[in-house]
Amino acid sequence: MHGGMWRRMRGSSRNSSCLKPRLSAPSAPPHPPLPTHLHLHHHLHHHLHLHLHHHLHLSVSVSALSLKLEDTEDALIKLQHKTEGVEQEVGLVLQKLLRLSSDVSEKFNSSEDDVQQLQRSTKSLDQKLDRGLSLVQDLLRETSDLDLKVNRTRTQVQENISGVSERLELISSDLNLRLNSTENKLTGLSSTGVQQVGFSVGLSDSGAVGPFDSETILKFSKVLTNEGSAYDPSTGLFVAPVPGLYFFSFCAVDFLKGYMGVLLHHNDRPISFSLALNAHGGYGGTCNSAVLRLERGDSASLRLPASYRLYDDQRNFSLFNGFLI
Repeated sequence: MHGGMWRRMRGSSRNSSCLKPRLSAPSAPPHPPLPTHLHLHHHLHHHLHLHLHHHLHLSVSVSALSLKLEDTEDALIKLQHKTEGVEQEVGLVLQKLLRLSSDVSEKFNSSEDDVQQLQRSTKSLDQKLDRGLSLVQDLLRETSDLDLKVNRTRTQVQENISGVSERLELISSDLNLRLNSTENKLTGLSSTGVQQVGFSVGLSDSGAVGPFDSETILKFSKVLTNEGSAYDPSTGLFVAPVPGLYFFSFCAVDFLKGYMGVLLHHNDRPISFSLALNAHGGYGGTCNSAVLRLERGDSASLRLPASYRLYDDQRNFSLFNGFLI
């Protein structure tokens, strides 16, 4: 194809060179007039010489252009081959880019779904964390309040225990003095022939006693002293062996929060109701005493009201005492 085009271009170049206007010869100095046929011959010869000269010049130019054109065609052919190779490589690269773009799009869409799922999960976790933190803060506040209450209660219990212990020590010391005095009196009476009568008993070693559904006689089972054997631990009754004035005292202790108390009875008649309010829940107690005139066979006892309870163990918190004056 390129060769035919080249031949056509060369033919058109020749034709175009023939069609060019003739160049005018430079002006010559005037000659003397020649004969008409000589003048015509000389004129034709001059024009022919000019035409040949121009034709040779064009031939050289066309030959040079032909060589340049052939070089250009070779270069164009090589460039076309390179262009085709580059186009193939570019096509392959484009295919790879399209596949890569498709993969990236799929991965991006998948990543967006994962990100949205993570965002939802994170939001849910944030909400749960906020609720958890709120609960923890509430628990911390409640724990702090409980700590304060426990500390106050512990302080109150310690103060009450200390106070009760001091009171019990005072009562015990006072009772010991009275017992010693009574023993001395009984010793003096025995020397004159009067029978000695006196007892001191503890409630129980088992701990809690009661509550009961109805008023119940307390059976003090631990006999410390029972001169004259007038107290019966199986019934809880003291029965006067001789008439006279009798002194009775008692202490009753419990550690449950609430009311506690005992009744002192002469026969079936209540003499006194010793009541105490245990507001702190530690050890609390009530103590009392009375002087009663008993005839022979009269009884004295301590009774526990319905729904009340007492406490005693090896330390003898709850005691019942009595003797003939």
